[in-house]
Amino acid sequence: MKQKSISATEFDRLFDEGHDIWDYLDHSRVRRPNLEPKRVNVDFPLWMVKRLGIGDRLKQEEDRQKK
Repeated sequence: MKQKSISATEFDRLFDEGHDIWDYLDHSRVRRPNLEPKRVNVDFPLWMVKRLGIGDRLKQEEDRQKK
C-alpha cells in the first residue's frame, strides 16, 4: 500500500485530535527498542522444574547442546 503524504502540521493536528494516523506512517522502518530477544541462562531449583513440568524438555535441550 502506498503511504499517504501530509504536512507535519496536519499530521500533528490529526494525532492531537485522536484520528487514525496509521496510513501516514512508514512501516518499513519500524523497530521496537529494548524489545529485541536476548538469550539468557537461568538456574531453577529442581522443585520448580518439576512443578513447571519442563524437566524432559530441559534434558532434551541439554542433550541437543552437547552434540
